[in-house]
Amino acid sequence: MAIVAVCGMPISPPVANVALGLMLVAFVASGEVWPRLAAACRQPLALGALAVLAVVALGMLWAEVPWRTRWDAWWSWRKLLTIPILLALFGDIEWKRRFAGAFTLVCGAGAAAVLAVHFGGVPGVPPEDADDLLRNHGTQGMAFAVTVLCAIWLGLHSSGRWRALWLAIGALAAVAALIATSGRSGHLALLIVVGVFALGMLTVPRHRVAVAGFALTVVAGAALAPNVRDRLAVAVDEFRTAQAGQGALSSFGMRAVMYENSLRVLAKQPWIGVGTGGFGAAYASEIEGRYTDWRATPTADPHNQYLFFAAELGVLGLLVFLGYILATLLDRGDGSSARWVAVATLLAWCATSLFSSHFKTFAEGHLLAMFLGAMLARPYVARPT
Repeated sequence: MAIVAVCGMPISPPVANVALGLMLVAFVASGEVWPRLAAACRQPLALGALAVLAVVALGMLWAEVPWRTRWDAWWSWRKLLTIPILLALFGDIEWKRRFAGAFTLVCGAGAAAVLAVHFGGVPGVPPEDADDLLRNHGTQGMAFAVTVLCAIWLGLHSSGRWRALWLAIGALAAVAALIATSGRSGHLALLIVVGVFALGMLTVPRHRVAVAGFALTVVAGAALAPNVRDRLAVAVDEFRTAQAGQGALSSFGMRAVMYENSLRVLAKQPWIGVGTGGFGAAYASEIEGRYTDWRATPTADPHNQYLFFAAELGVLGLLVFLGYILATLLDRGDGSSARWVAVATLLAWCATSLFSSHFKTFAEGHLLAMFLGAMLARPYVARPT
């Protein structure tokens, strides 16, 4: 059910939610919940995730918004609760590979469908629909980035036809991300996952050439892809125009305005923030009367995870969040190369969350939490009774 859930994240939230529920029921019915969770919660990753959840819960006490809003804001972080469960389940390296393999096969099929639509090979479906065939262009790009990462990892630990299959799926997902998906987060995540994983594999002599070659191919493809260059140029132009107080409502133009006003919100409560769920009301109060054009657009998310966390929970809360990231990076997991899948995924999310809130959003947040839990899980050793 955990594997079904992670495969459903970039495609169907209802399927993913049902699978997560069944996963929890099956885990409880196994009779091994408490000893396995106790072992899992001793890992740095689990301790960091639970610390973030505790701080977000504490922030509900001083927020000046209805309790329903506070609860909804805390509940949006529920994906962190899946981390201890997956740490308890995926200690066996073979199950890590099955987890990554199933996700790669499903998203590989999605990449094939995206490219088919993009090149006009599906009657009745316009090519522009390829950009958000899997839920939306942002989720689609991020999912393809992780697919490429998993394909490289699986290929390194396979041989013959299986190796060829995994690497072919990885190449397919990379092409779909670079030429048929407009999500800039996906482009950035793709570059980071292959770069970080390649650096991680430098310690394994027999893998150096293969991983470096694949990584350089992806980087070269990103540099040459018109889709990537055009989207980057648009983002830079939107940001500069907004900073000059010109232009119209745009994706990165709005971000420039949101960052400026979010810093003002933070400055008023720098240590503890406005409280869990309080950002939307505080932002609306901050921009009231300040603008008369598109910059007066309210928002409940500044599209910067760190700024968002600091505005709601202050500098102290942000330090806890950064501590969670650091604890995860230092978690050795089972000592296998699966750790580098987790590290590469986390660093990609850290980078894209400078422009989004990917730790918190449903699909992207669950993808990260589930991959971290599965890839960093340690073998379970029952304690003598």
